[in-house]
Amino acid sequence: MQSAQRDNKRSTSRPRGGRNAAGSKPERSPRQNNEKPQQPQDGQPQRQERRPNNDRLRRPRLNNIHLNRDIKDIKLNDEQTALVRELDQKIADIGEVVIPPSEEIEKLREEYEKKISTLRGRIESHYIQLDEVQKRQEAFEAKANPHKKEFDETDAKIKEIDAELNPLNAKLNEIRAAKNELFGRKKDLKDKIPGRSLDDIDDQIDQLEYEIETQTLSNTHLKSKLAKIESLKKARGQFSGFATIDQQIDKYKGTEDELYQRRKVLTEAKNKLWAARKQFFGENKENKDQRNKFYEERKGIYDNLTKARNELKEQINSRKKAVDEFWARKNKALDKRTERSKLMNRRLQIYKEAEDRMELIEIRAQKAGTIHEVKNPNEEKINAARSLISFLQAVIALDDVAKEEDQTVVLGKATKSAALSLINSVKKQSKKEKLAAKNSKKAEESKKEAKLELSLQAIQQFTLTGVTQPTTIEQIPDVINQLKAKDQEWSDAFIKLVLNFDINEDGSVKSTIKFA
Repeated sequence: MQSAQRDNKRSTSRPRGGRNAAGSKPERSPRQNNEKPQQPQDGQPQRQERRPNNDRLRRPRLNNIHLNRDIKDIKLNDEQTALVRELDQKIADIGEVVIPPSEEIEKLREEYEKKISTLRGRIESHYIQLDEVQKRQEAFEAKANPHKKEFDETDAKIKEIDAELNPLNAKLNEIRAAKNELFGRKKDLKDKIPGRSLDDIDDQIDQLEYEIETQTLSNTHLKSKLAKIESLKKARGQFSGFATIDQQIDKYKGTEDELYQRRKVLTEAKNKLWAARKQFFGENKENKDQRNKFYEERKGIYDNLTKARNELKEQINSRKKAVDEFWARKNKALDKRTERSKLMNRRLQIYKEAEDRMELIEIRAQKAGTIHEVKNPNEEKINAARSLISFLQAVIALDDVAKEEDQTVVLGKATKSAALSLINSVKKQSKKEKLAAKNSKKAEESKKEAKLELSLQAIQQFTLTGVTQPTTIEQIPDVINQLKAKDQEWSDAFIKLVLNFDINEDGSVKSTIKFA
């Protein structure tokens, strides 16, 4: 059907019959048809991984391992040396890793984009050419076919007739199939009945009954004839099915005849419309030649369009392949870099372990021969007792000097370093008390008994040692003896041992223990 019967859509601008030179419909590009890219089917290779994730693009993070000395100065044992050699060989096998730069893929894409853009421009120009041919052919058809309105009306009527004829023909086909099925059933039924008609069966029955009545038969023959008569009577009853089948066939024939008559009327009307359509179409040699020229012109454009589309597909597939190869190389390089970094990290760990071992040996070597003493748990009590003994002895000595004078001895804040400061503090306190006693009316009472006034530190020391503090000078000697006994008891209860460390050449430690 010519362009006069088509709308102005581009998709209909193709050679007459909707076929190209190869006999198939010209394909539109996915871009023109708004098609989605096809997904890979079963059995086809899946799309390769193209772009690595961000974690792979980053350099692998190594543990924070820092050596405190030059790696050449670190000594390895035999096992560590073998491991380092193995790691060095693996690192050498990997070699230097070069990551393909991103600029390479960008340049590749730009090159393909130029080619693809050029091909898309060619495809677009072919569609523009098709539009121009379509417009010229429409102008030609408007001039060559002045009866287009009548032509279109005739076409519409033909379509209406076809819309009625198609279901009518389908109905006729169903009736034919039903009739054929009934004829088949009737034939099967006839094959099973021993007779052509009811009269034929009745004649056979009468003949058998006559033979039984007129002839002398043995029991065997008699039974055989009686059985045959019974069989014929049953077959005679089956002939009733023929009537039902014949009724159905006659019904179908009536419907079929009506449909045939209707189809005949519609077909005649359609033929008349076709004759009028041919007249309205203005079919002549000159118009045919011109339409053939339009057809050849459109066919040539479609051939070029198909060629450009195929080239576009090739370029797109080639670009995809090149991009996939680039990312495959980059992924492989990233994997190698990660593997190499892990090997380098393991190598550094071995040197760090060796360095830590060397530092430990050096620290132990510095401590070799050092005596480690265990502190006496009663050392604080012993120091307190000895401090009190020194203080009380100093008080007795001071009392001997000041026997002739009335005084009140006051215990000052004692120190562990020397008893002299304690004596001086007592002297100063004694002078103050002496002056106060002279001015007091109770000076006479203070002469009868000398009192000890202890400082807070001395009281705390007495509490720590568990010895009762003296209240008078006369009690001091007894208290001193108690403190000495406590000192001796606490000292004898502690056994002092000396632990000595020596470092062997292999880094092991040798220890010795002895009594002090």
